[in-house]
Amino acid sequence: MAAMAAAIILVACGADKEFRIDGRIDGFGTGNLRLVYYNGEGVQSMAATAVDGRFMVTGRLNKPAMMRIYTNNGVVVGRLVIEPGETVKAVFNLTDPFNIKLEGNDDSQRYARFITDNADVIKSGDRSAINAAIDKYAVSNLNRAVSGLLIADYYDSNGYEERALELINQLGRDARNTAALDGLRDMLQSLSYPLDSLRLEPFRLFGQWDSLSSIDPGRVALTVITLTTAENRGADSIDAAISLIRNGKQHRKVQVADISCDTDTSTWKQSLRQLADSGKTSADIRRFWTPSAYNLEVFENMPVRRVPWFVVADSTGRVLYRGSSVAEARKSTEQHS
Repeated sequence: MAAMAAAIILVACGADKEFRIDGRIDGFGTGNLRLVYYNGEGVQSMAATAVDGRFMVTGRLNKPAMMRIYTNNGVVVGRLVIEPGETVKAVFNLTDPFNIKLEGNDDSQRYARFITDNADVIKSGDRSAINAAIDKYAVSNLNRAVSGLLIADYYDSNGYEERALELINQLGRDARNTAALDGLRDMLQSLSYPLDSLRLEPFRLFGQWDSLSSIDPGRVALTVITLTTAENRGADSIDAAISLIRNGKQHRKVQVADISCDTDTSTWKQSLRQLADSGKTSADIRRFWTPSAYNLEVFENMPVRRVPWFVVADSTGRVLYRGSSVAEARKSTEQHS
């Protein structure tokens, strides 16, 4: 029986091998860390305590994986690639995230080198420049896990959906799997649909006055839908853009519908009261709430990727814009006024 039990354990473990991380986070001091990675079957989370910035963890896996290291309050302090049977020595810096040293496997070392070599580009916040640097690297390293890691965490696909999807599809399967890119690929597949193929159909939601109301693009020349939360609903940039839309030359032919992505109606209604108190509300804006704002059927082919999110459609339901830029949403209303 003992021999049989041992055999069962060996079969269950398969080719799992131990990995180890000897880490140091300069400027961190003593505190708790959370290390998260995907092992091909599910997300694994490990706790660790850093003492004077130093920590050590071990685990088991049977294929390479990308790991993110978080502080206790959810701030990412480091990323690396872990491989079965290897020890990675990692040095991160809490105040200078571009000061990275990784030893132990080729992908981790390549990742550290890319980040340090491209620190100025990443610091600049220039999305097109950052994407171009990652694009160039990934095309030359399609089978390396580091390419998947860079696309997953640094490539801004907003407005670059088609190219991001192309890059992911060009990666070798192991590189995609290590960075767990399947979910991002599925989302980009929907976001890459050309605008001229998208339609906004009439739909009904729970409205501000506690009743179901329709949002029907066919009623007016232009429909502007904003998806917001209490944290950004009253943002100056959104308020200014919506004011310009409402006061434009076609303002009588434009309807603005704000759909709440708040988790509950009490948070939503409190937010609306605060808007009213600050003067940032208007009877021209129709307010709605739904428990599934991110998964509304009407947005099936144009999924809400982040909040705030904007959709502009004409009277035929043809979508003129969908994305996270309120400036672009306003521009599309001006172009079609």
